[in-house]
Amino acid sequence: MSLKKNLLELFGIKKLTLIKTNTNKNTSNYQIGIYIKNSKEFNNVQSKIRDMILKDTDCVKKTNNKLSCKVKKNNDYYVFGQKSGDYNILSPEKFEKPGVYLIRHGVCERILLNPRVFTKELYIKLMNFNGKLIKSKKTKRKKSKRMS
Repeated sequence: MSLKKNLLELFGIKKLTLIKTNTNKNTSNYQIGIYIKNSKEFNNVQSKIRDMILKDTDCVKKTNNKLSCKVKKNNDYYVFGQKSGDYNILSPEKFEKPGVYLIRHGVCERILLNPRVFTKELYIKLMNFNGKLIKSKKTKRKKSKRMS
């Protein structure tokens, strides 16, 4: 499986892309864009993302497209760099016409860290790819002496 395939299956959509956006140094240069055909599909994707984020008990629904999340200092998302505040899910916020809708940065970070998206298989591929990049050497493991 791939990250793209996991996202397509999770949201029940056929097409997504990466869109270069103007960002600051605290976010990526790209956002995930989802091709949405109609308002029913828009509402379905928005609902799936919202439900996924609302599993975090420190987040509450403000509107169909906006969540308010408290990020405490001992929370993993705080360590990741997120702050307490309101998080929009999709941009534009309402279905306007068939086209690409962006998943907002803060929400996307939470989605990508979800084990349903970033699976063990993807983790293994990432580690193996990076291992080849840094040309790591295999090390021999020392056998531990067993006590009788």
